[in-house]
Amino acid sequence: MGCGNEISDWDDKAVQDSLAGKNTEPDPKILEETMPEVEKAIEERCVECLEENAHESQEDIRESLKDAPSTKLEKQDLEIWPNQEEREIVVKTGKELEMSTADIIFTPPIVGTPGVENMEEKIRDVMKVLHTSEIPPWFRDVSAFSKIMFVDQRAEKGITGPKVAEFNIKTKVLHVYRNQEGKFPSVNELREILPHEVFHANRDEFMKNISDHKDEWIIVNASELRLPSEYFGRLEEAWRREEITTEIRDEELAAEWYRRYITGQCSEKTASFFDKYFSE
Repeated sequence: MGCGNEISDWDDKAVQDSLAGKNTEPDPKILEETMPEVEKAIEERCVECLEENAHESQEDIRESLKDAPSTKLEKQDLEIWPNQEEREIVVKTGKELEMSTADIIFTPPIVGTPGVENMEEKIRDVMKVLHTSEIPPWFRDVSAFSKIMFVDQRAEKGITGPKVAEFNIKTKVLHVYRNQEGKFPSVNELREILPHEVFHANRDEFMKNISDHKDEWIIVNASELRLPSEYFGRLEEAWRREEITTEIRDEELAAEWYRRYITGQCSEKTASFFDKYFSE
């Protein structure tokens, strides 16, 4: 041998066994000693990836705003991003939820404006809803939401009443607001809010799917309108008063039906439509 050592009978047998496909399983002792280091390295890389994704999202927002935010909120969209601790919470929560490494990495940045407290709880709530819902991953990841930001204020009145959340189509940031009592949505309330906003985050693709299958969508609308809906009544009233366009009304209506679908509250015809065209 080139190293100057003679092969012993034991070495020779080990080599022959390996050539025969034996002894290919890792030594349990080696696994026990190295796995914590491997897991730590994976977690650290996940945190780095979250930072890199946030940086890319920030650059996308900068481009969309042409370096000139028109409102205070858009300025915060551009400037506020999760810190190291918040990114580590995302990774830790992802492990607790048994998410894949890819799902953790592509979780949208989750952050709060100055004055928002208990961000750890809010991060956990959002991740729990996003990753335990029926929404396909590619419709709710960082490509759909550049960021999810809890805003320390009550929003102005929206189309159908006080806003609890709003998706900015220009910056692709989802803003979550305090309610009239000054509280942010609970995890159960987020389960109702996020599916509706996911529709808006994917509006171009989703509305094209609907436009491509108009005849089937007419049936969906008819079946959903048979169910009680205060939301539709307020939406229709705003449309009749010309406070919103037909296009906005139709998108809001579709987002509401999608919310019902994801939360298991829609008709069978609606479920069949979304299963057919929105699951892949």
